Amino acid sequence: MKKLLNLLLFLGVTALSTPKAFAEPLYVLQENVQQAILAEFENQGMEDEVEIEVYGGQTSFQFDKGETFKILVSGLRLDEASGKFFCSAEVFVDGKMAHKTDLQGRYFIIAKVYVPSVNLQKGDLIKEENLKQISMRLSKIKPQYIIEKEKIIGMEVKKPLREGRLIGSRDIGKHTLIKKGNTVNMLYSSAGIQIVAKGVAMTDGGKDDKIEVMNSKSKKSIFAIIIDKDNVEVR
Repeated sequence: MKKLLNLLLFLGVTALSTPKAFAEPLYVLQENVQQAILAEFENQGMEDEVEIEVYGGQTSFQFDKGETFKILVSGLRLDEASGKFFCSAEVFVDGKMAHKTDLQGRYFIIAKVYVPSVNLQKGDLIKEENLKQISMRLSKIKPQYIIEKEKIIGMEVKKPLREGRLIGSRDIGKHTLIKKGNTVNMLYSSAGIQIVAKGVAMTDGGKDDKIEVMNSKSKKSIFAIIIDKDNVEVR
């Protein structure tokens, strides 16, 4: 009897410890579907970097069995006015079509823009090392923002700039060479003859700016072009 009980106990333990073979489910995630849609954007000749948000249709799947999957996107249509896209997606599992869904969402063009890499104060001159490039949705960049590096470097900060924030057209300007009240040389050129007179700047300005200058002797005001920090040219 004892031997029989020991045998049954051994068989029971053996049965419990023997693993059963279960097939792992196969998951297709939303990010997999989005990558397939973005690939179709590129296949259709979209040269810009694009970001998408899918809000219509099934975007994640679970299959009871399978080892590999592939997503085929077709019929991609873009509505440029609304920024929406429409397409169909077929999910193939181990080479066989397992599911089909119609999808829709919004797409966003991504732009590369330059912003301050550090906080900058009024009066600072912007150097290349003060800038960094970031990616941003084009729809968020309003016309008043300056995003090109060549249009920012060498400019003077007119309002404090925050690190990572877009730069507005009123936030920066030409470096102020002449300030209101500065004494300058007024250069008159005519028929090969140059006349120099002393004047007082009535406004601030940078190189090539037209500012009002008062002749120190006649007390008359005229407009002149800034050449450098000491000289203006009367044209």
